[in-house]
Amino acid sequence: FGGIDNPAFTDEVRYAHGPIWADPADPARVLGWPAVEVDGVKHLDRLTLTLERRLLSASRGVLVHDPFRANWLRTRYPEIPVYTVASGAPVIEDDPRTKSATRAKLGWRDDHVVFGMFGGFTAIKRMRVAVLAFAQVRRRWPQARLLIVGHAREADIVADVEQVISELRLADSVRVVPGPDKDEFQNLIVASDALIGLRWPTAGETSAVMMRTFGAGRLFITTDLPQHRHFDRSF
Repeated sequence: FGGIDNPAFTDEVRYAHGPIWADPADPARVLGWPAVEVDGVKHLDRLTLTLERRLLSASRGVLVHDPFRANWLRTRYPEIPVYTVASGAPVIEDDPRTKSATRAKLGWRDDHVVFGMFGGFTAIKRMRVAVLAFAQVRRRWPQARLLIVGHAREADIVADVEQVISELRLADSVRVVPGPDKDEFQNLIVASDALIGLRWPTAGETSAVMMRTFGAGRLFITTDLPQHRHFDRSF
């Protein structure tokens, strides 16, 4: 469309944004490009600027992963069938031998309490916040450990996490595992007691890591988002 400031681009955003663009209270209309501030950094608010209208208008039906998003779409597009289909994930065998062997490779024992963050190194994962929170836990419970596992997608995020680990002197209790293969990834989940996923901002997506966590019978500590609230709190 010739650039973000081109009127044709703005017109397309207005159309793709969907029915609520005409609402006088719509932040995208009143404030321009909508943004949310997360940990001091502004991000595009993808829950406000959803841009799904052309896709849905050309569809005979829609599949989504959670009841919240299904109801939201039904309200906006009552003429289009919307179905909820849970995001799939493998059931991972909770083998104590795998747990012990994987921890031993990390230099950790069975009596350590291991938290894990899994997935790509990106700003929305809020890894720095999780490391800062873990530092508080570690001071009170010396047996606490933290795994950070995933592909190094954003080098500055990796550098920031490593700097925080160094500044807080957590090198003895935190392990960073970049780019594991599928088997190692699953073994590291089994080696964890609880996983952490503080994703924000969100576009309403379901976390694949969260579903894998459930498949391994582990707890998941996450941001309180509408798309998570249909799960039983015992998870």
